Amino acid sequence: MASYAASNWGTLRKIGAAAHHMLIQVAANEWGVPAEECTAEKSYALHARTQQKNAYGNLANKAAT
Repeated sequence: MASYAASNWGTLRKIGAAAHHMLIQVAANEWGVPAEECTAEKSYALHARTQQKNAYGNLANKAAT
């Protein structure tokens, strides 16, 4: 398994980045703020100005649609 992950690191990195982007976008849409104002930390989407926070797990179903 380790060799599979090592040989596909670039692909896995792109998949992770796409998932991160989708989760941030879902959170931004829910909060009515630009996605550019949102950040991520410890599996949470955050919006500093409004102090809103949502776990990736709560956003995953919406992101999947």
